[in-house]
Amino acid sequence: MATSNATEVMVVIDLHEAWTHGMATGISRYAANHTSWRLILVPMNVVPARRPERLTGVVGTMLPGHTPDWVLRMPSVSTFPGPPMPESRRVTIDAREGARMVYEHFVERDIPHLGMLTARKEERTRKERAVAFVDHAAKDGRTVHRLEINLGRSQQMTARQLERMVCWLEELPRPLGLMTIDDDYGFHAITTCHAAGLNVPDDVAVVGAINDQLICEFCQPSLSSLVANQDRIGYEAAALLDRLIQGEPEPDGPTRIPPLGVITRGSSDVQQTPDPALRVALRYIRDHIAEGISPREVIDNCPASARTLQRRFRELRGRSLGDELRHTRISLTQRYLLTGNAPLADIAAAVGYKYLSQ
Repeated sequence: MATSNATEVMVVIDLHEAWTHGMATGISRYAANHTSWRLILVPMNVVPARRPERLTGVVGTMLPGHTPDWVLRMPSVSTFPGPPMPESRRVTIDAREGARMVYEHFVERDIPHLGMLTARKEERTRKERAVAFVDHAAKDGRTVHRLEINLGRSQQMTARQLERMVCWLEELPRPLGLMTIDDDYGFHAITTCHAAGLNVPDDVAVVGAINDQLICEFCQPSLSSLVANQDRIGYEAAALLDRLIQGEPEPDGPTRIPPLGVITRGSSDVQQTPDPALRVALRYIRDHIAEGISPREVIDNCPASARTLQRRFRELRGRSLGDELRHTRISLTQRYLLTGNAPLADIAAAVGYKYLSQ
């Protein structure tokens, strides 16, 4: 494709934040399929003080102190949830929907107590997620125990912070479901649990956010995380910029993109149901799902009759044993699709589907 007369669009990203890489991929995908843009990739901290002569639009992560005024005076869209960009030109994660997904993740595992690890000063989306998490719990008459710790730019905990967090965790009721405001905090939550002599996930189940795979897989056990759908955020941000360049009016408010869900890894792969037969059944399903097991096989390996086990699934899980198997396979399939590039045939085999068409 010829680019001599192409529209030039600046893509602003933070090279040191893994989640912005997915956002940039979404922008590139939209541009390749719908425009003749020539994309110019610029690190967030080196946006030029003056507008380049041929530039038509700007899209990406625009923060206070790093965004010159000329950016605001031209077609531009930010994936950062706060100023300096007006709300009508922001495309960000739906924070409240993300909080609901994490809350239901803990509810599904029958975890009776809840906690939250955040910083004292958070950007808008993280504040909204924290508030919404508390709101969801309050609707069910539950309390969320909260600890605020500022990691700072180094993302490391001081000895004093570690001691404070150990004391906090030791005093909380257990089993505990702990939502951390991002994966860095999730990493520190897991290491602090080890320092406090607490088992993850049996004593404390931990869920982070953004799904930085390097951090998540480096944790021991690996960290469950909320997937922010960065690719779609970037795609929709580019689509909005395209409309603005064409002279269309700005939307009434921010564009919010729902997360994809919680990827379950070792840090929250637990079932805290008080019913012993149901606990055995759920453990058997988790351990043997790749074998294509049927409800009959689950029943034959549990200390309860078929009628009793089916009744307990409906009473305590809100679905039948067969539905539980389907739900488990779908959740595991989602994890494989979101965290790798394995062929569909391999994924089907790994989650117990006998035929690829399923």
